[in-house]
Amino acid sequence: MTSPYLDLVHQGKNQPWRYVVALFLILFMWLIVGSVPYIIVVAFVTLDGDSATIFDSLSGGFTGVDPVIPFLGLMLSFPIFLGGVYLSVRFIHQRPFHTLLSTKSLNWSRIARAFCLWFLLAAVIAVFEAIAYPHVYRLTFDPLQFATFILFALVLIPLQSSTEEIFFRGYLLQGASVWVKNPIFLSLISGVVFMLPHLANPEVMLDFILLPIFYTALGAFLAFISIKDNSLDLALGVHAANNLFTALFVNYSGSALATPAIFTASEFNVAFNVIGAIVAMVVFYFWFFWPGQPKPA
Repeated sequence: MTSPYLDLVHQGKNQPWRYVVALFLILFMWLIVGSVPYIIVVAFVTLDGDSATIFDSLSGGFTGVDPVIPFLGLMLSFPIFLGGVYLSVRFIHQRPFHTLLSTKSLNWSRIARAFCLWFLLAAVIAVFEAIAYPHVYRLTFDPLQFATFILFALVLIPLQSSTEEIFFRGYLLQGASVWVKNPIFLSLISGVVFMLPHLANPEVMLDFILLPIFYTALGAFLAFISIKDNSLDLALGVHAANNLFTALFVNYSGSALATPAIFTASEFNVAFNVIGAIVAMVVFYFWFFWPGQPKPA
């Protein structure tokens, strides 16, 4: 499979030293500079003298704190992360930033259709889980808190998911294609790399085998559909839908991203959700790529 999307990498300079310097800059911006807002939140909660507000350093969770506050602290790292990617692409690799996104311009209609389909699939999986395990779900809807949170979520979560796609399925995937030509192998590499930072998520402690496999499969899936579609359109829609559905509608106790969702599951059924996600990937792929399906404009 040839991919004009991967070939966009050749519009810039790709000597190995440039990737070493660029990755150092990106990771520094993301993990060091980007952690400052969250550290400020942790410091404020720890030092405010209020025994009702607690930060648990072992679990990384907050007690007695409006979840919107740590959410903002975490999400504000992503504009900084994106800035690191932009600086690296424009000034170290000396190529246009938009070449990370598509061979043409972004197809917003295709992004919206990908978003809607994945959101629907996530909802169907959640409904089946609620039917199969009715004792797990509880209604946690707080209208006032939710109204405040949704304003931030609708802006910051797509920014977060899009930044991850631009870095993992744009910058790293295209960069790896300079040396690795096989799209299947490239997708698997992308999946493994995507899995690594997610190992820090607390839910991984529930199953050290299935959840890493899930993150690898999701990353590989998003990479493969990006290569096949010659753009990040579909991956941007899927990732935003996945994260928004979790944040707004059905979250899990102990999740890496605590949010005031409408429903909260008291436990995370790893096997059910991993199988459900894989089925969703298969349905999504055939919906967009089955024979006879019209190509994107």
